[in-house]
This record gives sequence, structure tokens and C-alpha cells, in this order.
Amino acid sequence: MAEIPYDEETTRDWDWFAVDDDGNIAVFATGTFRRLPESVRSDWQRAEELIGYFQEASDIGDFRIRSEFATSEIVRNHPKTFNDAAKRRRYLKSFTGAARKGFFSYDTVLRMPGDYYGLRFPNLR
Repeated sequence: MAEIPYDEETTRDWDWFAVDDDGNIAVFATGTFRRLPESVRSDWQRAEELIGYFQEASDIGDFRIRSEFATSEIVRNHPKTFNDAAKRRRYLKSFTGAARKGFFSYDTVLRMPGDYYGLRFPNLR
């Protein structure tokens, strides 16, 4: 099992996945800015397989955007993106796709120290 090299990890916008105690799946986008968890970084092939598996998953429903996203740091710091409908759609496209598959979608705040923030979530029935 090959580890993901540092240069590959830090120059690619990786998606990685986590499951909570209730079985909900979340997808986190690193934005080339966040390090991957050791459990993801330690097995490159498995990381790629999971990305492919979840990309091919079927849509299961609709989604909602977190209400606090409209006033989040990411929106405040990028008004040109979020005030332009086409740019906003392009940014939100992958997060929307993940939420339609039933995943909770998280992006990263591009600062140090930073964190992930919830963006979209599925309408779970």
C-alpha cells in the first residue's frame, strides 16, 4: 500500500470521506490547502478507489444549502465569485452533486489555521 506523496497531496484538490455514528457520509474537499487524514494519506490506491466509487454513486434525492453559508467567511472573502450567478454555480457544482448522492458536503477555509465548513447537505428522509 503506497502512501500519497506530500507533493501530490498538496497540489491536488482531494476529496476524502468520513462516516459518523449514524451512518451519514460526509465528503471533504481539501482545496489543495488541507492535509489529508493519516488514514486517507496512508493508502493512495484506496483513496482513489473511494473517490471513483462515490463519484459513480446514484443520486438519491435533493439537497439544501446551509443557511449560514450565505454569511460565511468564504462568501464574504470572494464577492466576485458569489455575486456572479455562473461563477457561483460552477463553485457549488461538485458540492451539489455530492449532496444529491446523500453526502454532507464540506469545503475548506483557505487560511491557517483553518477548518472545514459545511456547505450543502442532503434532504434525508
